[in-house]
Amino acid sequence: MSDNELLLAMSEMMDKKLQPINNRLDKMETDISSLKTDVSDLKADVSDLKADVSDLKTDVSNLKTDVSDLKTDVSNLKTDVSDLKTDVSNLKTDVSDLKTDVSDLKESSIKMEADISALKVGQRELKKDMRVLKDKVSDTYDLALEAWGQSTENRTWLEKNQATG
Repeated sequence: MSDNELLLAMSEMMDKKLQPINNRLDKMETDISSLKTDVSDLKADVSDLKADVSDLKTDVSNLKTDVSDLKTDVSNLKTDVSDLKTDVSNLKTDVSDLKTDVSDLKESSIKMEADISALKVGQRELKKDMRVLKDKVSDTYDLALEAWGQSTENRTWLEKNQATG
């Protein structure tokens, strides 16, 4: 596999790993937009409550009933605000987790780049060592052929000298 193919495969792998994070970020943006709408609605509700309080002052005969209703509405608002605080806290935690994940991905990417660079250097060293080893094998083969030829000549010479001698 060539370096370009390896880099392309790694890039595709990183895109696949980042896709769920992008999806979570999109979901969080939608949730935050929804929270903004809810807060706007709460502001409208509070404005309506102010109008109700003004009406309560005017309508003294229904004061007890209206105050009881107001207490219920305020209690519900407190619950809603408490729920919103919890949701915002959870969102903050999620964003913090996402930041950590992205940071970890960046660190992993940097480490991978360093590892790839080291592999390239190692590959060059292996090629160089293979060339040296090939030259040594070739030299050894040549020396063995020369020694074999010399031993053949020596045997022939010995056989000739033994026959005449």
